[in-house]
Amino acid sequence: MADVDRDFESFADWCENQANLSEDARHTVEVMLEKANTSDCQMAEEELTNLTRLNLAITQLTDISPLSTLTNLTQLDLYSNQIIDISPLSTLTNLSWLRLGDNQIVDVSPLSTLTNLTSLALFYNKIKDVSSLSSLTNLEFLALSNNKIKDISSLSSLNNLTDLSLADNPKLDTFSLSFFTNFTDLNLENTNTRDLSFLSNLTNLNRLRLRGNKLKDISPLSTLTNLETLYLTENQIEDISPLSNLTNLQALYLTENPKLTERNCPFEERSICNF
Repeated sequence: MADVDRDFESFADWCENQANLSEDARHTVEVMLEKANTSDCQMAEEELTNLTRLNLAITQLTDISPLSTLTNLTQLDLYSNQIIDISPLSTLTNLSWLRLGDNQIVDVSPLSTLTNLTSLALFYNKIKDVSSLSSLTNLEFLALSNNKIKDISSLSSLNNLTDLSLADNPKLDTFSLSFFTNFTDLNLENTNTRDLSFLSNLTNLNRLRLRGNKLKDISPLSTLTNLETLYLTENQIEDISPLSNLTNLQALYLTENPKLTERNCPFEERSICNF
C-alpha cells in the first residue's frame, strides 16, 4: 500500500521506502537512481544531493515528490512528462533555470517561492492564471505559449523580463502587454491579435513574432525602431509601407498574406523582405 505520509527529509528516505510508495512516486525514484547510476540508496543520496543540474525530460514522470529534497539544484529540466502537481518544487529555491513545458500543469502557484529563477518555460500546459509568478522578479525569459492565458497584467512587476512567448493563447488580452516596456523578444503568434496599438511602448523590441493573426493595419509598428527581425506571415496585411522607417530591420517575413498584392520592399536592401 502507498504511504499516505511521505514527508521524507532526504532522497535516501524516499529510496529506502520504495515498497510503501505509490507506483508513480516509485517510478520517479527509479528514474533518479538511474541518473545517479547506482541502486544503492545512500550512494544515490550523495550523488544527487550534490547535483546542480538535473535532466529528467521525457521520463514519464507524474509524481515528482522525491525531487523536493534536491535543494542544491540550479537547473532542472522536466520537459514532456505527465506532471500535474508541481508543489514539490517549492523547496528548490536555488533554481535559476526550470523547464516544465509539455506537461498537464494548471496551478503554478508553487513556483512563487523560486525567486532566483531567471528562465522559466511553461509552454504546452493548461495554465489560466499566472498572477502567482509576479514574485519572480529576476525572470528574464518566460515561455507561456500554448496555454489558456487571458491576462498577464499581473506580471508587470517583472522589470527584468525581456523575452516572453505567449504564442497560441487565443483568448489573450494583448492590451495587458501595454504595461511592459523592457521586452526585446516577444512572441504573439496565433493569439487572434488584430489591434497592435498596445505595442507602442515596447520600443526596445529586437524581435517580434506576429504570425497567424488577423492583422490588417501594421502602422503601430512604425515606432519600433529597434526591431531587427519581424515575423508577419499568415495575416491579412495590405500595406507594408509603415515599416519603411525601421532602419535596423534585418529580416522581414511576409509569406501567406493574400491581400498583399504589391510586393514592393520598402527598404534599400531588398533581401530584407521575404514574400
